[in-house]
Amino acid sequence: MFKGYDFSKLEQVFHYMNQDGASCDGTWIEENIFPSKYKSRDKIRTILDIGCGTGKITANIANYLPNAKVVGIDVDQYAIDTALKLKEDEDLTNVEFYLLGGDHLKEEWTGRFDWITMLKVFHDLPNPGPCLKGAMRSLKDDGVMTLHDPLCHSDPKLNVGSKIHASTLTLSCYICLPCSLSAPPAVGNGIGWGLENRAKYLRDNGLTIHGNESVEVIHCSKTLK
Repeated sequence: MFKGYDFSKLEQVFHYMNQDGASCDGTWIEENIFPSKYKSRDKIRTILDIGCGTGKITANIANYLPNAKVVGIDVDQYAIDTALKLKEDEDLTNVEFYLLGGDHLKEEWTGRFDWITMLKVFHDLPNPGPCLKGAMRSLKDDGVMTLHDPLCHSDPKLNVGSKIHASTLTLSCYICLPCSLSAPPAVGNGIGWGLENRAKYLRDNGLTIHGNESVEVIHCSKTLK
């Protein structure tokens, strides 16, 4: 049986993520991930960033929404240590970072967050179910969950001829897929899981997706009974 590896084996990836996150400023947040159609800035007071990595985008969200309380979590010690240093260096008072997995969210966070983000995280998880369940428990009933996963179709035939799909699928073989195989049940999703399978999984687990499902960034809310 093939055994993957998690991000603790990929410190160089965190260096890239930190550099990449530096360009994700307030303008990028507003134009790419902020759920402006579903939640106004003044209505977002509590934010959870699951899989925050080195914390650069999380910190930028805290700067973009200075009146909000932002929490970033990650399972990697190096990533959280880097994020905590960033918080200190930038003297950020409205963001906290914790060494914590999305499948072990604190009980006191139940129904706490207006906005939950998972940015290039969901397809990496070896067991996405408990993480999604915890996120939904922590999301307010009128809250919004934003997921960002690389552009790739679930049907391989739809990826043929695309240089973007070729590059992301190659990258997935060395980073995303091994991470999704790093712990039981090792579902092995990676980028090849695809946006359509992601959408079906979210719907099957009680989320309503707003707008186009087959795009990198989607916004969801609880399907209330």
